[in-house]
Amino acid sequence: MTPSKRASSRRPGTEEKKEAEDIFVDKTLELIQWAKDNSQMLVLIGIVVVVLAAGGIYYRNYRSDWEEQAVARLEQVQSAFSFGDRETAKVDLYQYLEQFDGTVYALEARLVLGQALLEDGAYDEAVDILAPAVREMDSQPIGVQAAFLMAAAYEEGGRV
Repeated sequence: MTPSKRASSRRPGTEEKKEAEDIFVDKTLELIQWAKDNSQMLVLIGIVVVVLAAGGIYYRNYRSDWEEQAVARLEQVQSAFSFGDRETAKVDLYQYLEQFDGTVYALEARLVLGQALLEDGAYDEAVDILAPAVREMDSQPIGVQAAFLMAAAYEEGGRV
C-alpha cells in the first residue's frame, strides 16, 4: 500500500478520541498522585467528617430523648396539680424549669406555674415566671396565653 492510501484509510475522529483518552488518563494519574502525596491530610479530613456526622446524630438523638423526658415529666407534674397537691406540684414545676428550660414544654410549665402563683396571690413571682414565656409570644402560641396571665398578675398586684 502506498503511504497516501494509509493516511486516507484512517477514521478522522480516531486521533482526537485517543488524545481525549490520553488527557483523561493523565488527569486521573495526576489525581492519584496528588492523593498519594496528600494521603495524611485526606485521612484527617475523613476522620473529621466521620466525627462531625457521629456528633450530629448523637445530638439529634439526645435532643429527641430530652424532649421526650420533658413531656413525660410535665405530665407527672400536671397530674400532681389535678390531685390537689399544689405545693408539691409548684416545687416540682420549679425543678422542671431548671432541668428543661429551653424546651417548648418549659413554656407550658411556666404557664401552669404562673397560673398557680396567680391563684395563690404571689403576683410578682407570677410575673417573673411568665416573663420568658411572654418573650416567646411571636414564635409560640402559648406566649399569648402567658401575656394574658401576666396582665392579670399586674392588674391583681396593683401594678397597672
